[in-house]
Amino acid sequence: DRLSPSLLQDPRGRTPPPYLPATTVAVAAETVSSVEVIFVRYIPQLLKSGGPGLQGIDGRCRFDVSDGGTWMLTFGESGGAAEASGGDADCTVRISAGDLLDLVNDRQNVIAAFDQGKIHVTGDYELANKVGRLLFGGLGTSG
Repeated sequence: DRLSPSLLQDPRGRTPPPYLPATTVAVAAETVSSVEVIFVRYIPQLLKSGGPGLQGIDGRCRFDVSDGGTWMLTFGESGGAAEASGGDADCTVRISAGDLLDLVNDRQNVIAAFDQGKIHVTGDYELANKVGRLLFGGLGTSG
C-alpha cells in the first residue's frame, strides 16, 4: 500500500517529528480514530521503515489498552513486529484508549501524560523508554 503524497503535508500545520519515517508521518497526519489503526497500520509502517530508531531495541513490550485490547510489540535484530496478543513481556505499558489516541494525534504530550499518571509502566523501564521514544518521542525517564 502506498500512501498519497498529499498525506505527507500535515493539515494542522505541525512539523513532523524528525525521528519518524515519511510513511509514518503520513499516517500521523491523518486523525487516527482507533487503537487498532495504531497497531495494525501506524506501528507496522514504523517498524517496516527499519530506521535508526529501531537500533538497540531488543525485547517484548506489551501494551494493555483499556477499551482497546492487548497488543505485543516484539523487537530484535530482524526489526520488529506488532500483533494483537498478550503473554509474557519484558515491559508492560498500561494506558487508556483515549490517552493513546491523544498521543498519536498530538493532542497530548507523552512526558506530560507519563507525569500525570496516564501511562503506567511495569518491568523494564529502559525498554519502555526506548519503545516510547520510537513511537511517541519518549515515555519519561527511566529509573
